[in-house]
Amino acid sequence: MADYTSDLQKLFLEMFLADAESFVRAQNIFRYDHYDMSLREPAKFVYEYAQEYKTLPDVEMVNAKTGSQLQSASDQNILIGSLMSMKDLQDTKN
Repeated sequence: MADYTSDLQKLFLEMFLADAESFVRAQNIFRYDHYDMSLREPAKFVYEYAQEYKTLPDVEMVNAKTGSQLQSASDQNILIGSLMSMKDLQDTKN
């Protein structure tokens, strides 16, 4: 069973906000109540905003409305670096 740490869940939210197509593909299985308690409010905000406005909020709006500290993942180099680091960490656990 995969271990979805709060850091990984935060990365998922940041990725969704950076790439609306990814969110569209996952929205049918997206459940904000499955997120860690520290991320549940931002995840719920993203979900409800997307349902109401048919677009995603920007990171700054999510942070302002929920008090979260999500980072903009629009810089793909940072995002790719984070994913590679997580893969390396996972490989060392196996």
